[in-house]
Amino acid sequence: SWGESLKFTIKNGGEDVAVAVGDSGTMKVVTGKKTNVLAVPADAVHRAGSGEFVYVVGDSGLREFKWIETGLHGKDYVEVFSGLAEGEKVVLK
Repeated sequence: SWGESLKFTIKNGGEDVAVAVGDSGTMKVVTGKKTNVLAVPADAVHRAGSGEFVYVVGDSGLREFKWIETGLHGKDYVEVFSGLAEGEKVVLK
């Protein structure tokens, strides 16, 4: 629950796990998760000022610039709200 402090429960296979002073480990925090969204590889998204853009392969086969509006940003993928259509080919490098 959120408040003045963050409280969480650690579970392993559905069972509570005891944590003692001096224990260490890795914790993955998921702040949001969506399914059935348009997403592109994070490496394809570039910043310019306060906006974000991608390069796509245009009808002529040449690289074209497209401004996009993004949502959730993950390690590997970025959600795209607008500016890009499903099936368009984005340029990674």
